[in-house]
Formats: sequence, C-alpha cells, structure tokens
Amino acid sequence: MYSVFVAHPLELYRSLLTEFFNRQQTFKVIGETGDGQETVRLCKSLQPDLIYLDPQLPGINGLEVTHLIKENWPEARIIILSEKPDENLLFDAIRAGICGFLDTSISSGELLKSTHQVLKGEFTLSPELTPKAIEGIQRLCRQETQPKNKKSLTQRERELLTLLVKGYTNKEIANFLTVTPHTVKNHLYNIMDKLGIQNRVQLAAHAVQEGLVQWDLQVH
Repeated sequence: MYSVFVAHPLELYRSLLTEFFNRQQTFKVIGETGDGQETVRLCKSLQPDLIYLDPQLPGINGLEVTHLIKENWPEARIIILSEKPDENLLFDAIRAGICGFLDTSISSGELLKSTHQVLKGEFTLSPELTPKAIEGIQRLCRQETQPKNKKSLTQRERELLTLLVKGYTNKEIANFLTVTPHTVKNHLYNIMDKLGIQNRVQLAAHAVQEGLVQWDLQVH
C-alpha cells in the first residue's frame, strides 16, 4: 500500500483526488491540506510515498514547498498538478527536484499511469506538455552557445546581486525578496554559473565592475 499526500488550495479538488486514490487498492491518502507551510510540516512528519502539489499554494507556493521538503528529505517523490502549466513553471519545478508535472485536465487513467511511473523511479510528464519541454530544452541549448554576460541576468537576479554587494546575508536577502534562504542559495549558484564565477567574493566584485548593481534599489 502506497501512501499519498495531497496539497491543493481548493477543498473540492483535494476531496476528488483523495476519493480517487482511496478507491485504488494500492493507494491510501494519509494527509491533505490547502496551505504551503502546513504541507511542509505534515510531509516531514508523515513522509508519504507520493506528494501531489498545486504550484499556487497559499502561504508558500508549490516550488518553495518542494525546495523545503527536498532540502530535508531528498528522496521525496513530488508531482506538480498545475491548472495553467507554462514552460517557465515546468523548468523551475524540474530544477526544484520534482518527479512529475501534470496538467489538471489529465484523465484518471493517465493520472494512475503517471503515478505508477514515478513509483518505478521514472519522470512523468503530461503528453500535452511535451512540446513545451522540447522547446525549453532547445532554448537552453541555444543559450549555452551564447556568451555569458549581464544581459542574461533577470531583474530578480540583479536585485539579489545588489543586496549581496551591500553585504546582506542569505537570510536577509531571503526576507527582502520574500523567499527562503535555500532559494537565495540556488539563485546565487545559477548567477555564478551564468557568469562563470566561482565564489561570492568574486561575484560581488564582478557585479560592481560590470555595472550590475542597482544602487537605487530601496532596501528597508
């Protein structure tokens, strides 16, 4: 018997998923909630075999929940169920460590098939999302062939760099950007990878030299 945890902001949807899995002989839902922080707390305690997450959970969203769970429990098998999946969300979720990404319009048969794929150690993806995945991979490949420069940084990454140069810790940066320290750490690694830099000191110096710092950023 495999244990399942369901996290979705809509009680009706949680009830439907719970009823569906409990009808199966090999599954049992052992917990459900509509809140992100509660999801992290309960999953750490219950350690279900499968976790189904909506990416738009209140409190902290599904991607943040994934980071926090995987940080303390790397073996967690997490599947994102998204009503409006897009390419950026898909790749952010994959980087966060999910085991599957499904559209909520998926049929019950496909849902069951995808669940068993994850239990076998495979990654599962809704068929309609495959073209988006391919497009994303192709775009990433094109980016790899381009020079790494400041134009490749996002606005959020430049804000993070500014706070880094001003001497803020990961925790302080996380509070300012309303994310977790783990997310800040991931952003820093991504920035260093983009710029070909090895550590925080080099990164701060490079940011100043290349004009990447937003000196007018208001920090409270």
